Amino acid sequence: MFLDIAMPGMDGLELGSRLARMTDPPVIVFVTAYDQHAVSAYGVGAVDYLLKPVAPTGCRRR
Repeated sequence: MFLDIAMPGMDGLELGSRLARMTDPPVIVFVTAYDQHAVSAYGVGAVDYLLKPVAPTGCRRR
């Protein structure tokens, strides 16, 4: 599941924490503009933390 830190309602870290408590939790990747939350994201079980803007590997911007 791709989550952002800033989301309406609850933030992505809170949602990630709730998802991590599931019997069979989804794989979580944060895609966000906020680099200061990376440690917390890994603390709730995220497998990766990508900073926006994200460009596909091997693609060149023009």
